[in-house]
Amino acid sequence: MKNRLYKRVFGALANDVRLDILIALRSGQKNVSELVAMLQLDQSAISHGLSRLMRDGFVLMTTKGRFRYYRLCSGGFDQLMKIVGQFTGSGWQLPVIPHSAENERLYRMVDLFPHAIMVESDGKIAYLNKAGVKLFGASTLSRLIGREVLSLVVPRYRAIVKQRIKRLHSGAGSNPLLKEEWYTLEGLRFKANVISSRYRLGKRIGAIAIIRSLV
Repeated sequence: MKNRLYKRVFGALANDVRLDILIALRSGQKNVSELVAMLQLDQSAISHGLSRLMRDGFVLMTTKGRFRYYRLCSGGFDQLMKIVGQFTGSGWQLPVIPHSAENERLYRMVDLFPHAIMVESDGKIAYLNKAGVKLFGASTLSRLIGREVLSLVVPRYRAIVKQRIKRLHSGAGSNPLLKEEWYTLEGLRFKANVISSRYRLGKRIGAIAIIRSLV
């Protein structure tokens, strides 16, 4: 049962349209026309994405007059992020999922996720998937583990990112989508949309973020 749930979660997040819909619905219920205007996508793509998200139990639909409105299931997006977080524990060498061939496949799903997944702990990078390693221009994960997160943030965004991390450590469940600027290890700048949630592993509290490059 859990393995099927994990596969649905990663399937939902791995598709750009579905991920955009989930992020858009965090600010409240919307109809298809509102989502089309907000996301600048074809109506057919939005409708298809909504159908999949409803089928998987992440989005609910209600009817008001002639319009159908869509909203996240209670705590839906934050729950998705928490589930993703269960598979990033290896960065702290504290795996929370029993070893099995099926779970190994699920770990690989996280590592092959098309956008960067970063876990922060004590202000430092505790985990990055393969997309994250590539995004920051590193040859291996070891070059990034333990590095100060803010050292890779363009100076004019550091105060904002620091405040967002502090907010999660102070108990907030998540931060809204924000466009930020980061550096690669070679000092090249890139812009990215970042959304993050609070993450707890044992006694350690940190942030887990999905970083989607705009390049």
